[in-house]
Amino acid sequence: MKRFKEYIVNEWKLTNDSNVDLRKIKPESYMDLRNLVKQRYKISPKILDLSDVDITNIGDKLGTPERVSDDYEDIPGIFHGLKEVEEINVAGWNTSKIKHFGHIFQGCERLRKIIGIKNWNTKNALGMYGTFGGCFVLNNLDLSKWDVSNCKTFESMFHNCWALTDLKGIENFKISDDAVTLDMFYGCKNEIKPAWYKRKY
Repeated sequence: MKRFKEYIVNEWKLTNDSNVDLRKIKPESYMDLRNLVKQRYKISPKILDLSDVDITNIGDKLGTPERVSDDYEDIPGIFHGLKEVEEINVAGWNTSKIKHFGHIFQGCERLRKIIGIKNWNTKNALGMYGTFGGCFVLNNLDLSKWDVSNCKTFESMFHNCWALTDLKGIENFKISDDAVTLDMFYGCKNEIKPAWYKRKY
């Protein structure tokens, strides 16, 4: 079983304890998870594997609940601003309780691949403001299993995703008439914009 130097979630200190089973890491809050992400990023900045993390107990947010200013310090997106990361593995994450998906990957400027995101349960999502904003080199996403029917904010969701050319599932998004979709595809190639968006704007 692969083990390496890592935070123990309950104590938050570096350890070389060979009895720590990383497959059972279960953060108790958003900030616990954020700290774990930052620590692993220091160890492996290009490939970030969080597939062994159980997020059941972190609450209802992986990101901000709504639009925030540039100088906010409260709740950033869980991977916000990790500029060197190229691949993130979130396979197996149970997101059924998550309501706030805002800014999760915002500013991941070199991110090319997100493993496991296709299977995220987004049925209870209320906000996706800037979720993938500033992912400049991300060229494909499969969101075909996402249910966003309860989500009210999609503003700047794909803001400046310049390289995005393959966006599976977006055409079938069921978005309510009162949902905010302003600048959802700002800076994106025209071909990835779905017909329902083009009709609206």
